[in-house]
Amino acid sequence: METTGMMVWVLNGIFILLGVYVVWTTIARLLRYKKEAKHFEQGHSDLEVLRMDKGPSSGMFALGVLVLYLTFMGFSDGYEAAYLLIYVCVGILFFALGIDYTMRYRVLFGTDSFFFEGQCIRFRMIKKITYQDGLFKKGMLQLSKGEEITCPYKIAKAIEDKLGVWKKQRKHK
Repeated sequence: METTGMMVWVLNGIFILLGVYVVWTTIARLLRYKKEAKHFEQGHSDLEVLRMDKGPSSGMFALGVLVLYLTFMGFSDGYEAAYLLIYVCVGILFFALGIDYTMRYRVLFGTDSFFFEGQCIRFRMIKKITYQDGLFKKGMLQLSKGEEITCPYKIAKAIEDKLGVWKKQRKHK
């Protein structure tokens, strides 16, 4: 019984450290994202915002609330109380994922570039857009620098549409 109790506290410590690390890095990425997005917005007067984050981020926030609610409603004294920290950390991780989805499913479009996941990408830098099927479809943006950016399928389709519009405008100039 003593060994099991020690393992639970070691597991609690691991989950707490993991939770603190994930929340810390997510908040740092969010602050950096907001700063860069504001800078992108100031440089583009004809800004168009594509938001596909409401479903995924709302789902993660709802799961976080559900886990925390069920944790505190089922809380009792004794041995089960040791698992409380694990469940609280899991709930907090769902909130961090919700914040992450808020950044991942939002794109800001300008006339010659777009802002995605904290970086400004010019349309002329895109060499090719490919798609991968599977349970979670995704798009791959291949840039001229040899860099490859993975994005959700719908975001890749929207970028491809805007790229086509940009190429037509450039051709007519």
